[in-house]
Amino acid sequence: MRKICVPVDFTQTAMNALKYALHRFKGDHISVLHVSPASQNTTKTEYSLLGRVSSVKDDLVDELRKVILMELNINEIPKNVMLEVKRGDAISEVRSFVIDRNIDTVIMGTRDKYDVLDKLIGTTSLALVKTLECPVYLIPKSASYKDYEKVIVAVDTYAIEHGIGDKVKLWNTPYNAFVKFLNVQNDTEVINKDTNVIDSNLFSDVESDFNYEIEHIKASDVSSAIINSAHDFDADLIISIPNKQNFFSALLFKSITKELIQKVSIPLLFIHETDVV
Repeated sequence: MRKICVPVDFTQTAMNALKYALHRFKGDHISVLHVSPASQNTTKTEYSLLGRVSSVKDDLVDELRKVILMELNINEIPKNVMLEVKRGDAISEVRSFVIDRNIDTVIMGTRDKYDVLDKLIGTTSLALVKTLECPVYLIPKSASYKDYEKVIVAVDTYAIEHGIGDKVKLWNTPYNAFVKFLNVQNDTEVINKDTNVIDSNLFSDVESDFNYEIEHIKASDVSSAIINSAHDFDADLIISIPNKQNFFSALLFKSITKELIQKVSIPLLFIHETDVV
């Protein structure tokens, strides 16, 4: 049984991510984690979808339970779901929870609106993608779970060198989805160089037993090319290996905050180079 963590606030976006997780990880242990700001004292209230207020941990757990029941339209919390409340910095608390509980996968909603501070320091979800050492799903507010039939995997030579092909092969075992490995670069010379490396080294040993294709695209706007390809392909999921030091990944991360999270309704899965899927 896998251990899944779903960080939530009291928004519909977070509840949609939980709904996605309940379908995607049926039978697995799911920890629903709410982190309340450490600066918030017991006299300060918290707002929820119910229009109620809570000021202490037990009240927050009860409030979270009520919101989940209402938003998911269910009568009781599933037996495989545990509700947890922590106080502190959201990124630090989620990261500590993931490490302490040996969490296998994190799944969270992505916001569709950002304030000035978010634009300056980046979203919580983006920060967790960069710092966590486990697979992370980002679920747009409008996304609903369906079996994976078509998947796009964003690749470059870094991803190939860190085993993206083998990781996708293992991840895809239960689904047998058709996979498009997509290499987007803004330079023809780089594409020509990458093509041989990617095509020849996609898998470390034997070929995959699922159907796939490799596509190389030249585009000045990497994020738009990924979005357009994903929609044209009717993809159910986009997979990437994050690497903030790599040029491709830097552009991809930038596109997450400015375009992918806001514009695509397709879930994202980030598999780190050290992750076990």
